[in-house]
Amino acid sequence: MTSTFAQLLKEKWTTAAEVAAIVLLFYLYAGFAAPDVNEAHYLGKAKHYWNPQWCSGDLFLESADAHLGFYWGFGWLTAWLSLPAVAWIGRSLAWIWIAWALQQMVRQVMQRSWYGPLAAGLFLCFSHHCHLAGEWVVGGCEGKSFAYALVFTGLLGAMQGRWNMAWIAWGLGTTMHALVGGWTLLAGAVVWWGEGPQRLPWRQMSLGLIVGVVLALPGVFAGLSLDFDVSSEITSKAHQIQVFQRLPHHLDISHFRTDRKILFGIMIVIWLLIWRFAPRSGVATQLHHFAIGAMILWAMGLIIHWTTIDNPEIAAAWLRFYWYRLADAAVPLAAAVGLTVWIAPTAKNHQLMNWRFWVVLVIIGFLLGHWHWTRRFDRRPGSALQAWRFPVNRLDDALRKHHDWQRVCRWIAASTDADELFLTPYNNQTFKWYAGRAELVARKDCPQDAAGIVEWLKRLQEQKVSTRDWPPSSQKLENLMSIAKKYGCGYVVIDNFRTAPFPPSNLVYPLGLENNRSFSVVAVPQELLTDKMDETQ
Repeated sequence: MTSTFAQLLKEKWTTAAEVAAIVLLFYLYAGFAAPDVNEAHYLGKAKHYWNPQWCSGDLFLESADAHLGFYWGFGWLTAWLSLPAVAWIGRSLAWIWIAWALQQMVRQVMQRSWYGPLAAGLFLCFSHHCHLAGEWVVGGCEGKSFAYALVFTGLLGAMQGRWNMAWIAWGLGTTMHALVGGWTLLAGAVVWWGEGPQRLPWRQMSLGLIVGVVLALPGVFAGLSLDFDVSSEITSKAHQIQVFQRLPHHLDISHFRTDRKILFGIMIVIWLLIWRFAPRSGVATQLHHFAIGAMILWAMGLIIHWTTIDNPEIAAAWLRFYWYRLADAAVPLAAAVGLTVWIAPTAKNHQLMNWRFWVVLVIIGFLLGHWHWTRRFDRRPGSALQAWRFPVNRLDDALRKHHDWQRVCRWIAASTDADELFLTPYNNQTFKWYAGRAELVARKDCPQDAAGIVEWLKRLQEQKVSTRDWPPSSQKLENLMSIAKKYGCGYVVIDNFRTAPFPPSNLVYPLGLENNRSFSVVAVPQELLTDKMDETQ
């Protein structure tokens, strides 16, 4: 009894140590300042859901809610904690959950300890360097972070023969993110079918299937309801905006970068070679079947693309479902675990430190180390990196602009009424995050309902046309003030390097001892706002 208890305790401590090592890898890969590229978008929406007075009047925040599962399952924390605190709590929970599921899957395949961190490192490398459509698993806090944790949990259940658990986990994943979980349910059916005569009969997993489908319904309904109560013309226009203007880098393969296609193809070849020549394992085969299911969806997206290439209306109606997304997660997972099996076969007497292990370890260390050093060199959050791109030799300018942006947002938060509406610079992604005020439109914050998408593009084009020409000029200021009048904005935040080379009239920030080279705030004259109110009455 004592020996059994000691063995169990040792196994638990080993598991905890492996999970901690994987979480450390995740932190080194993605543990940079908040908000990351999508955190301001999703957490801001969650905060407004629980506190509608926060940034009231914002087009994006007051649009239809597509991720109710995330808002109810996790987003309620935004009502009690700051957005950065919620981001880090969400990251930590998702990383620990994914790390545990991945460690357990690798243990299930290898029947040995300490291969989980190696598989995790390979997974990060494949995901980061060989993705096709921009999908990621380990990153910031949003709905799909928890959806992928549930996807991995369901895969673990399938590998353990616990199919009821698998279907329930995937159903919950669909509630967290309709497309990630929904496509996983279909790919999971391929995993189940691939087990052949040994597959679990339908009747023995009927309870899990029913519960999983019921749990998935809220996510599916929220996604389908985005096109309710609008004309077919608006719906079609919104679909085309989403596929061909807002998200072509995720949805339209003709817009994918050539290097992304090449690297994804190389990963496919590696995965197929591993599947063919690596030592076989029944549970590892399930991961390969999961990747096959994802690639079937990928192939369907390709077929839709080529058969509708001359009909953008039909193409957009179908391509908006992210056919290529799951392959960016499933193939790296299968390749990483399969390569781990090839590096270190499961024989008990096999030495860990063989040449293949060292070669792969050096490659992982170089790729992840290079990425970590690059990101540490530029300390800005991912949202700032995406919003304002600077060449490496202008890092000081990039940091100055980011700090100036935070400074002007802090002034706005402290010096303006909470119900004010702002016209903000075209490229910004974090105005609501830092300033806590509504904005007329933001490039990143595109609504997901059809009517909202059309209105978003109309406002964005008005703003972009008004400021796109170089050099900065007084005409740009007049254009922005005209837009502010049209929509009732009380203030305009100006990017000085694009719009105002000189102090404009009605300047309210910076004044006196305040210093901000990059941004200014201009108050819209009250008579303009009065005119706007008269027009709307």
